[in-house]
Amino acid sequence: MSVPIRDAATVLALREDESRLEVFMVRRDSRLGFLGGAHVFPGGAVDDGDRTEAAHTLLIGIDEMGAMERLHDDPAQARALLIAATASSSRKPASCSRATPGDDGST
Repeated sequence: MSVPIRDAATVLALREDESRLEVFMVRRDSRLGFLGGAHVFPGGAVDDGDRTEAAHTLLIGIDEMGAMERLHDDPAQARALLIAATASSSRKPASCSRATPGDDGST
């Protein structure tokens, strides 16, 4: 049985702190059946709510940066992808953790 492909997006948030690069990731709940406990980049599937006019008002000013045309040929789909990617970054801040290279002994 095949599963239909769903549109989804993710965010790769980086910042330079002193002499190192930090990467923002979230840790999935360990009780989840798929990738439970894994550290992942925030993001998610496009939901119907991401396509609403109300959701699109959150992106006022983004179009001037030329971001939409780089995401998708269809402006409505580009906005939905951007909302899907950024919404999960702020939905569950309690599940976020900070990790930098070497925290686990790796280089």
